[in-house]
Amino acid sequence: MVEQWIKSNVSSKHVLIAAIILIGVVAFYNWVIRPHTGYLMAAQRYESVTAELAKKSQMVHKNVQKVKGDLSELQKKFKQFNTSLFDANGVDEFFGGIQNMAESMKCTVYSLNLPPAYQSAKTGDSGAAGGIITRRATLSIGGTYRNIVKLINRLQEHSERVQISLVSIRLVDDNSDQLKFDMAVTVYAMRESEENPNG
Repeated sequence: MVEQWIKSNVSSKHVLIAAIILIGVVAFYNWVIRPHTGYLMAAQRYESVTAELAKKSQMVHKNVQKVKGDLSELQKKFKQFNTSLFDANGVDEFFGGIQNMAESMKCTVYSLNLPPAYQSAKTGDSGAAGGIITRRATLSIGGTYRNIVKLINRLQEHSERVQISLVSIRLVDDNSDQLKFDMAVTVYAMRESEENPNG
């Protein structure tokens, strides 16, 4: 019985030592290895999130570059469009010079009805400062076909846009080559922000 007790005591010691070693290994794993595994997993997640954010950042950068390019193109188009518009003084000078221009082309001016100070173009909010205004004059002239064509070409030589609408053309006299030509001359101008749209 003593031998059994000694054997049981020795095996209890072995079990106790094994249990202490097992507890030590589990504690070592929980205190040392497990936190590092969590850190490694977090680092892997961080790397994947960082890579995804880098891809998104590149996409955003490309989109920003595209938008900048589009904006630059629109600014160029707007600048080109603005060069086709008269300023307020240019409109007055243009219409003020029509009669002299017609006479220099050997055309007779029968009538010239100049536009009112402001006539809003339909550009959304017509009362907004800085919008586009249209100015239109009606002109009735006489002359040969060749001289009338020269006058029309001269009117349209301006870098600003000049639109001519034909109202009517007819012979002045059956026995001559003189024609009477009625037309509307329309120009477009930027409304100055300090100008009053009501005149």
